[in-house]
Amino acid sequence: LYLDDHDGTYLPSGNGTGVDQDRANYQMKGPGWLQMLQPYARTYALQGCPSSDYKMGYGYNRTHQNHPDYGVSDLVTTSDITDSSGTILFGDAAWVDRNGKEYHWSYQYMGPSPFVNAWPGQMANRHQGGGNLLFADAHVKWMKKAMTWRSRTDNLWDRR
Repeated sequence: LYLDDHDGTYLPSGNGTGVDQDRANYQMKGPGWLQMLQPYARTYALQGCPSSDYKMGYGYNRTHQNHPDYGVSDLVTTSDITDSSGTILFGDAAWVDRNGKEYHWSYQYMGPSPFVNAWPGQMANRHQGGGNLLFADAHVKWMKKAMTWRSRTDNLWDRR
């Protein structure tokens, strides 16, 4: 529904701190994805994984200024994604420190593991060593983190 109402444009990639998207550096200055989904979901309960100890637990595969081919934002439309069944949109997420330790508190964004310095939000392994992922074609699949990244050109995080 959201994509239909926004001409195939994906949700914003930011955290809702201002008025509009800064297209030069992919920093959001308006409402974040959670706020943008409220007219459709009518609850903030969708943000929380029942298996997480915190009220949030899902992350959005967002575009990052240093890795513009990865993730989605309101600069990306459905036609920009060449493999919708192989592109992650949302999933179980956690904050990961530089040593790889996961902290399962609230985290709204996630990205590929090799870019931990750019994306401290990572896919969480809270479900029997894996996580649930929502793909751009709307299917959901449980996967291990290692299955989402084989190389820079063979992964489920970019839009190519």
